[in-house]
Amino acid sequence: MEKQFPKNVRQIGNVCDSPKIYVEDYVDTFLNQLCDKTDEEPKGAFLIGETGQVEDQDCVYISGAVRISEIVKNENQLNLAEAAVEAGMKDCKEYFGNQSLVGWFLIDPSRKPGTDEALEKIHKTYFGEENTVFIMKDPKDREEKFYAYKYEELMEINGHYIYYEKNPEMQNYMISSRKENRITPSESIADRAAKDFRSIVKAKLEKADQKQNNRFLYAASTFLLLVILMLVYNYYWQK
Repeated sequence: MEKQFPKNVRQIGNVCDSPKIYVEDYVDTFLNQLCDKTDEEPKGAFLIGETGQVEDQDCVYISGAVRISEIVKNENQLNLAEAAVEAGMKDCKEYFGNQSLVGWFLIDPSRKPGTDEALEKIHKTYFGEENTVFIMKDPKDREEKFYAYKYEELMEINGHYIYYEKNPEMQNYMISSRKENRITPSESIADRAAKDFRSIVKAKLEKADQKQNNRFLYAASTFLLLVILMLVYNYYWQK
């Protein structure tokens, strides 16, 4: 894919594994809101975006998410209903055009984040391509684990990035589905995005001010050193 690394990012954890996973801020907001509204039943979302290489590094960009309408639970085993998969594909096409499913997200209050044989089977069935992503999150303590499908198994990824950019497709989905998904109204979403953007700008301005102050101190110390050298030189020259 013809893409560059995002300029405005926030690092979560130790990003040292491959692929590099980038989650857009609206998507992160949506997934957190699913956690807020979770009861005792498992909930999930299909992750939408693209995979490929940027500067010779494998990357996954998750720019969208749609809720999985039904997750079947039989005793302690989970599965995706075929109708839910079809509905997810329909929503993906309707709201995100030609973007692809790149993985899935799961919340299951009855278990801690992690994988098992049933989850591996689900992933291999629906997301069996290299570098697709599985995210599992605990709705209570917000512990989360990221996995990438490599070498025909889900391998844990220790860190990822949250990135910030205009994302009207995800925002439109969140607005249109807010009643069904019980998510925050669009005004609050916009406020959250504005707050995040202001935080980024503030951090950059503070960094720029620090650089400017460092340059000033360097120039002042250099000038002071020159004055001292001239005084010393004049002193010995006059002697």
